This record gives sequence, C-alpha cells and structure tokens, in this order.
Amino acid sequence: MRTELRWGVGCLVGSAALTGMLILVLLVAATLQPPAWVQVIVGLALVAGGGLLTWLVVSALGQSRAREEMKPHPVPPPDETP
Repeated sequence: MRTELRWGVGCLVGSAALTGMLILVLLVAATLQPPAWVQVIVGLALVAGGGLLTWLVVSALGQSRAREEMKPHPVPPPDETP
C-alpha cells in the first residue's frame, strides 16, 4: 500500500472517530455546561486523540506491508566439509 493511501485511510478513520467524539462531547457540554477551562482541555484532548488514532492506523497499515515483504526464506543446507 502506498504511503499516500495509508495516510488517506488513516486520516479518514481519525476524522470519523473525532467527529463521533465531538458530537458526544457537544451533547454532554450542552447538558452539563462545564466551565470554559474544562471545555478547552477536552477540546485539546480530542485533537490529540484524533491525531494519535490517525498515526496508529497509519502505523498498523505500514506493519502489514512490512510483514508481506518478510516472507520466510529456505534455510541453506549446512556445509558437509570435514
């Protein structure tokens, strides 16, 4: 898988997760109305979590490619010279 495609898939998964979490946080924020500093911290945590999830997906896709390249090789026979 090409690097651009891996990052594209990673960004799509990260943005989907970030959108879902944003909706949940907005519902909780509208209901509980926490102070502004709590909202800022939660917003920063959401951004960091989305970035971390994107990086994790891209890394996982890269590992699957590396595993395909490392296929088993036959072991050469030992030398039979005395």
